[in-house]
Amino acid sequence: MKRILFALIGLSFSLPTLLPAQDVDRKAHYEAYKALRAQNKAKVKEYLQTEVKPVLSTQRVKLDAHLTAEEKRNLDQIRLELSTMKAARMEEMKKMKAQFDEGNKPSEAEREKIRAAMRESRESHRELLEQARGIADNHSEVIDQLLEEIRPQAATWRKDMRALAMEGMKERENAGGRYHGKAGPRRGKGNMGHRDAGSLRQYFRPTGFLLWEGGNLTGTQAVLYNLNTYPNPGKGVNTLEYEVLEAGEVVIRLLNERAEVVKEVVQETQEAGNHKISVDLSGLPAGLYFYQIQSGEALLTRKLIIEE
Repeated sequence: MKRILFALIGLSFSLPTLLPAQDVDRKAHYEAYKALRAQNKAKVKEYLQTEVKPVLSTQRVKLDAHLTAEEKRNLDQIRLELSTMKAARMEEMKKMKAQFDEGNKPSEAEREKIRAAMRESRESHRELLEQARGIADNHSEVIDQLLEEIRPQAATWRKDMRALAMEGMKERENAGGRYHGKAGPRRGKGNMGHRDAGSLRQYFRPTGFLLWEGGNLTGTQAVLYNLNTYPNPGKGVNTLEYEVLEAGEVVIRLLNERAEVVKEVVQETQEAGNHKISVDLSGLPAGLYFYQIQSGEALLTRKLIIEE
């Protein structure tokens, strides 16, 4: 009995020295796990930018030919209001976080005011999406056809994005990288591979496809570049004019109707200002083509028709 008592006493003295070391080790693994997640997320983002969005942008430009001038104006207004609402929400969240960081919790009256504003914002958001859904319904057959054309590619995109998102994650978890705290692992959470692959869904929903600005010179992207090409329709030599407001790497490609790159036009660092280049179209068959200009996350598309 005395031996058991002394053993328990000895264990009680050893626990305080063991637990902090274990906790530090688990936190170190968790930090490594978070760093890997951030790294993989950046890879997925780059894949979206270079592999997915150029194809989606090409399809989205085709839809513009079916929209009326009034519908385009309404879409611009809807996008503007949605982006304004989002910016307002983000600003409100920043203020609330700053309050909590300073130890100033909002009063119940302030909380109710915030909740009322959020309810109003959600209602306005729903109304704007309903307006966009009405426009999408007017062109449902065209949108379905455009999305169906790239659905086989979408399956490959999802597979590639899951692989990028989960790269090295299993090894990290086996090494103790998932730090869940006292509550243990959260079921259904943390599967970054499925979450990031699921980010494609917004583009394959009719309303999301319609509202996407990737193929248009409207909204905030119009502030970044003024992209113009002439003669259009044309043949032989084509002139491309555009404006870069911030110095950086600029990539311009010419794509065919199947979103395949047929000519690398520009890939270089350019200074801010107006730019003008000539593009040799000789040797390309007549048909529908698309210029794409990309710098950072901005991606714009302009339709080009080559005559016989």
